[in-house]
Amino acid sequence: MTLGLAAASSLALFGLAPLAGGDPVGVWMTADGASEVRIVACAAAICGFPKDAADPPPSVNLALAPTPDAPRKQILWLERQQDNRWKGWVYSPRSGKTYRARLETEGPDRLKLTGCLVGPLCRSQVWTRSPPQKSIETHNP
Repeated sequence: MTLGLAAASSLALFGLAPLAGGDPVGVWMTADGASEVRIVACAAAICGFPKDAADPPPSVNLALAPTPDAPRKQILWLERQQDNRWKGWVYSPRSGKTYRARLETEGPDRLKLTGCLVGPLCRSQVWTRSPPQKSIETHNP
């Protein structure tokens, strides 16, 4: 029990304490079901990449949004604002544009991502946590 408390304290120290609304780290299915996004901890923030994309080299500043001159696979970067709320940017591969973004966890398996062009011109999507992949064993007789 002491080990669990020590682990939770260590996570809180680095800004990764368990969240009341759910933890956004993991693999998420986008609203249209066409893509999966892998959200990972990036220092005190979170970053999102296509599920199968390789991790970026350490020299890349993940807080900077992708641009036509510096493209990369990263599609979101968000800093925690409150327990279950994050704020930063999201990149839309479909439009090729980067938008101001908010993310709110709505429980352990749902999150709402809102991207804004300017002021009140925003769109939201609800993403659901992807089920864990089951390993497939092959037996050769």
